[in-house]
Amino acid sequence: MGLQIPGFEPLAFAVPYSDYGQERTNYGPIPAWESGWLQRTFKVFFVQDRRVYNLPGNPIGQRYGVRASTTAEQLHAWLQQALPQSAWVFPVPRPKLRRLRVRRRSVVIVFRVRDGIALKATRRRAGRRHRVRVKVSAAGRIRNRRLRPGTLYIYRVVSVDFAGRRSAVRRLRVRTHRRR
Repeated sequence: MGLQIPGFEPLAFAVPYSDYGQERTNYGPIPAWESGWLQRTFKVFFVQDRRVYNLPGNPIGQRYGVRASTTAEQLHAWLQQALPQSAWVFPVPRPKLRRLRVRRRSVVIVFRVRDGIALKATRRRAGRRHRVRVKVSAAGRIRNRRLRPGTLYIYRVVSVDFAGRRSAVRRLRVRTHRRR
């Protein structure tokens, strides 16, 4: 089996005939032992037509037999109805910095923004707790003026998708230039 290959990480396993001992066995502990081993060894394992297993976070998934006559549309339709909703959730990407311009009393920060993603930002002075909301344009641009010279500001920026899901926080530490 592929478990002895260096660097190999087993991801999924389809149980032959969908029976790992849970349906019929002459020895009671087999299903629990086999299920535990499968969960420790693989991230997910598949059995045939057991819709009760299709719960978010459960490592047991429903198996689908693909034949020569199976079309892509049929497979797509089955995946849509069989997979739990959590399987369709894609993480919201963290904001990526595109450009940063720092002056004595102003800061301009530009992020890359994808379609359907909005940015929310706050700023605070280092050593202070009070946060101030910062306006972010649709193009992903933050423009702050009237800042204190030689002061360290900490910006927190988060991507938010149309469903309200948030990305991990992107923190930027920016020190304005000192007086001349």
